[in-house]
Amino acid sequence: MRVRGANSLLTPIVTATYRQPAVSLRTATKVPTPPPAFALCLLSVASLVRRSGAAKGVSRRNLASVSMSSPSKKQKTGGDSTKAEVKGAVRDCLAEVNERGEFKRVDAQWRRWITEEPDAEFPAEAGRYHLYSANACPWANRCHCIIKMKGLEDVISVSVAHPTWQFSKKGVDTHAGWIFKDPKDPPVPNQLGFGAFDCEGCIPDFVNNCTFVRDVYELAKDTGKKYSVPVLWDKKKQTIVSNESSEIVLMLNKCFNKFAKNPTLDLFPERLVNAPPGMLWCSKLRKEENLPFLLIQLRIDVLREPASSHVTHIVQTKEMDELNDFIYPNINNGVYKCGFAKTQEAYEEAYNQLFESLEKAEAILSKQRYLCGDTFTGMDLKLYMTLVRFDPVYVVYFKCYGKRIEEYPNLWNFVKELYQMPSVQAITNMKHIKTHYFTSHPTLNACAVIPARKDADMTTRHDRDRFPGKMETAA
Repeated sequence: MRVRGANSLLTPIVTATYRQPAVSLRTATKVPTPPPAFALCLLSVASLVRRSGAAKGVSRRNLASVSMSSPSKKQKTGGDSTKAEVKGAVRDCLAEVNERGEFKRVDAQWRRWITEEPDAEFPAEAGRYHLYSANACPWANRCHCIIKMKGLEDVISVSVAHPTWQFSKKGVDTHAGWIFKDPKDPPVPNQLGFGAFDCEGCIPDFVNNCTFVRDVYELAKDTGKKYSVPVLWDKKKQTIVSNESSEIVLMLNKCFNKFAKNPTLDLFPERLVNAPPGMLWCSKLRKEENLPFLLIQLRIDVLREPASSHVTHIVQTKEMDELNDFIYPNINNGVYKCGFAKTQEAYEEAYNQLFESLEKAEAILSKQRYLCGDTFTGMDLKLYMTLVRFDPVYVVYFKCYGKRIEEYPNLWNFVKELYQMPSVQAITNMKHIKTHYFTSHPTLNACAVIPARKDADMTTRHDRDRFPGKMETAA
């Protein structure tokens, strides 16, 4: 494959070979060239820089990612993570703040892939994989939702953590994180001993019998020391496949269709990916080529030639990419940037970006049923996960006072439509959501008092059927 019309002076050969480090397209790093059969494409760096803005950095647009069969501390892959330095000490997300007081989410460390090839390092198999989730976490909740929507409950097992963080190694360090509980267990207080929060809705770790999500990471000999959810676990190899939600959802959408009850549901439909530029998802190279599984995501101008046998599918269009460019950093992550900011300047910058982006999303949904037109996609689910938490939690807890979602007629009706989808409603646990945020961060709410606000009724009739719309089904 190659890209036509590239600037010959600024076009490196983008390749990857066994044990090569990550490729930095932003600085046009050129890695040693493997045999021609392994060359993936030529890339116009001039176009890449023009589209991304050289000053913005790789993290803004997910310009390139290379994931080998073991995680790398220096990977600067995109997805739902923001470029930030990985520290050596154990930490939670509240510690991810730079010198300006800005919240900077650290990249996920485990970036391996399940594919449909039976000889892959991580082949798609029924009963082999387990998702560690939390109803309160929007990233993990989205993965769990896709399992429900695709009908994969009997294929991929799930554990759901208690919403209130606990000290994971009390007396050893100060880390607090997700704990597993049985619904019959007694209520637990917050880290300072305040409150008593029941275990209803929890699903314990019946795979590894771990007490904390941290224990799962340590079983896999993790070195990143941020113990987040979701975690996609391989029961056979006893290791983590991935903890990057934006990549887990792609695997769940495509790789397990032969086992799914709803295999035709396609949340990243190929009909939307026919018009590049987009994100090119390359699956593993052939086993006989003696290379490990390899993922490369590349921003490309135009693919003139047909994809090689190494390419499974393209997963994101220009339209979806442009939506993600403001929805993820300014809305999904934007609420956290407001809530965890440690300076007024950082808070106000994040606050302004958040509400500008909400207005933008409102305008889009005033003209069409879903973000990508008349087809429900994974991008809609991604936005929903933040919007459904916004009024009950983020308005107060993260100081997002500007406007409630209920005050945006199109966003609010969009939330109601998605909530009324049975699979979405089944994993939307408002009790877990409110309990987690108001009880897990003592520096923000020491006594773990949960506001008594009565939630708005999301089961009332929505008006989104004034626009045409459908669920995409694959052939």
